[in-house]
Amino acid sequence: MKVWVIGRNVPTKHNRMNGSFELDQAKMLAEVNEVCFLTQAFCFGPGRNNCTPGYFYRSGIDAGVRVFSRTCPYFPGRLGIHWGAYVDAQWMVFIRRVLKETGVPDIVHVHYPAMIGNVKALSYLQGLGAKLVCTEHWSMVLLNRLDKYQRSTIQQLVKISDAFTCVGTPLAETVKLITGTKRDILVVPNMVSDLFRPTTKKSIGRPFRFVAVGRLVPMKQFDKIIKAFAMAFGDDDSTLLLVGDGQEKNSLLKLVQEVGLDGRVLFTGALSRQETAKAMAESDCLICFSEYETFGATIIEGWASGLPVIASNGLGSSAYWREGLGELVDHESLEDLVVAMHRVRSGYTRYDSMAISAYAVSTFGNDAIRKQLESIYEGL
Repeated sequence: MKVWVIGRNVPTKHNRMNGSFELDQAKMLAEVNEVCFLTQAFCFGPGRNNCTPGYFYRSGIDAGVRVFSRTCPYFPGRLGIHWGAYVDAQWMVFIRRVLKETGVPDIVHVHYPAMIGNVKALSYLQGLGAKLVCTEHWSMVLLNRLDKYQRSTIQQLVKISDAFTCVGTPLAETVKLITGTKRDILVVPNMVSDLFRPTTKKSIGRPFRFVAVGRLVPMKQFDKIIKAFAMAFGDDDSTLLLVGDGQEKNSLLKLVQEVGLDGRVLFTGALSRQETAKAMAESDCLICFSEYETFGATIIEGWASGLPVIASNGLGSSAYWREGLGELVDHESLEDLVVAMHRVRSGYTRYDSMAISAYAVSTFGNDAIRKQLESIYEGL
């Protein structure tokens, strides 16, 4: 089967690995299919989202996937303006060029359709005989904070797509609300990378380590994680590792000083996925206390690494919660978080690291997600 996967970008350290989920899925599909990964970036000026001004077209091979990328100058984006005719025209130029090199695909699978889905180009591909599958991940859809063009795009794509999926049930319900559709919106969870697996090299006798991973932004509530950690373990030797970077870093560093936890709350800054996987596997418990997540990929990465997880309820991944995987808490309750941290630390021996990892791999690993997607593809 010939499959095109359309994603946000080709992931690099310069663009915060933007597009990594989509490219990972393309590589997984390439194990049994002929797969191309396409991405087109519209940007203003050099260095923004790994873009270079001017029209640049690149192609190459990555782990069996033919990767096609293109960048276009686009100053209206800085002004919050969508120049629809221009974007349509550039997508058609890109699509036609790739078609000349690869021929018509059987399946076109576009991720983040409200953000990057171009209805004209996707309809054109359907007219050539390709089946269209969309998968929505975007938090702006979950929050129903779309501009006029984005709202129109997702409404049209829900109508014309051959299958429409979301990574979590709350997101699927919001898509139904936004579009008013009566059709089935399928739920296919995020896939966990093979990078995230348990390690047997944890230091013997080192202090218990909690870890939290993500952008240092308000919705992730790292400030509350620090406060809860101070309340729960202010007098012992436990540590808290914060993996990521973002706008709140300076205020969080100041908070650590205020609660007297210098040397016990550690900041790594932005890490590569390989480095993140290592840091997670060498920790003891993952915390995800976000106000909202369309899915919560760090949760399944923690499980795959063999860690019990403390997570706020209502996230897309909470539908997959099972006994023995950790603790679910109210994202508004600092007290709940403190209690959960105590419960995990004091009862740590009841968690089976290998069983937690096995559950994550069997539910979110390559084989599990490929089986779900191929079932969708074959049913079109």
